[in-house]
Amino acid sequence: MTDHTVPVRDPVSEFATAAMTPPRAWACVTVLAVAVFSVTATEMLPIGLLPAIAGDLGISVGTAGLSVTLYGIVAGLLAPVATRWTRPVDRRTVVLIIIAVFVLGNTATALVTTYAQLMAARFFVGVAHGLMWSIVATVAVRLVLPSQRVRATAVAFSGISLGLVLGVPAGTWLGDWLGWKGAFGALAGLTAVVGIAVRVLLPSLPALRPARSPGFRDALRSKGIAAILLVAAAAVIGNYAAYTYIAPYLLDGVGASTDAVSGNLLLYGIAGVAWERGSRVRVRTIVEDAGGGRVHPGRHPARSDSSGRHRRCACVGRCVGTVLFGVAGAVADGGVRGCTEQP
Repeated sequence: MTDHTVPVRDPVSEFATAAMTPPRAWACVTVLAVAVFSVTATEMLPIGLLPAIAGDLGISVGTAGLSVTLYGIVAGLLAPVATRWTRPVDRRTVVLIIIAVFVLGNTATALVTTYAQLMAARFFVGVAHGLMWSIVATVAVRLVLPSQRVRATAVAFSGISLGLVLGVPAGTWLGDWLGWKGAFGALAGLTAVVGIAVRVLLPSLPALRPARSPGFRDALRSKGIAAILLVAAAAVIGNYAAYTYIAPYLLDGVGASTDAVSGNLLLYGIAGVAWERGSRVRVRTIVEDAGGGRVHPGRHPARSDSSGRHRRCACVGRCVGTVLFGVAGAVADGGVRGCTEQP
């Protein structure tokens, strides 16, 4: 008997993979990872440079830290808005726009002469930051075959780990060598190179019409989300309230050298990545044990009935986490002001 089964078309990936060889597809995913690295480095770079920024602009370390606070709040609050506005736009175009914003914003940061100019530049870049997190995974999975989507997502988001492990300490080291403005200038140059690579390698990725647009209220009404967000809030605020001001603490509180600051930031990044990777393996093991490591026949994991709920949770988690990053900076700023601005 002849098998008349018709292969199911996969619109999520057919736009890109039909015209690309596997080497080019993975080159595109790698370029996305470097773009994520640049975005993460832009977000975190001031952390190792706060004393230099404060001294150059004639402000306190606590006030300089507000450049991190503003960035986080803007990125978190405007991510849903920016995502909705750019929904009909080709994904390749959106990625190029984001990269252009980071090139211009980091260049502007390298040229500022006043605190107001610094805050304006950070606000400008923060708008694009949240949009990057909203689309990078969907872009990565459309570049590869369906069986390779999980790996592509992991590779793309590895730029976050590299940003923590290498970006912050390297930026701190460059700040000691070239000055803090030189560090932002170098980051602008790297981001420009990434933009050229995206322009050359990434194919056109027409926007896909979503079946349903999940809202924040729907996500927040999901069972267990409120508890998860409370735990995330405590963890994020506790971590970043300290991490944002780690450089001035090491320099002034401990008496460490500038070289030691870079080394400590490197160790922090390595430890964080090691913990994150270990936690990911543990969670995957628990999920596989609970579900027997199997997917129901005829159903792709990405299209399960719970996929909409997962996307809502992920969207809320990303946005709330970024906002809390900014709140953490504001909380820590109050403490630093109290310690550094006493007569």
